[in-house]
Amino acid sequence: MEPLAVTTREAARLLSCSRSHIYVLVRAGKIRRIKLGGKALVAVDDIKAFIENLKTAA
Repeated sequence: MEPLAVTTREAARLLSCSRSHIYVLVRAGKIRRIKLGGKALVAVDDIKAFIENLKTAA
């Protein structure tokens, strides 16, 4: 079963970017951050949508 959300570190690994760049994307409204307790998570659907938007913009 595919996870619904991943940590910001895992999101950075999936997008081949730094964790700080993930927060840049969050501040820009490109992806959403989900707080769960003390963890910051990123929805996998947001990562997929972000990639799709990049593909259509190219």
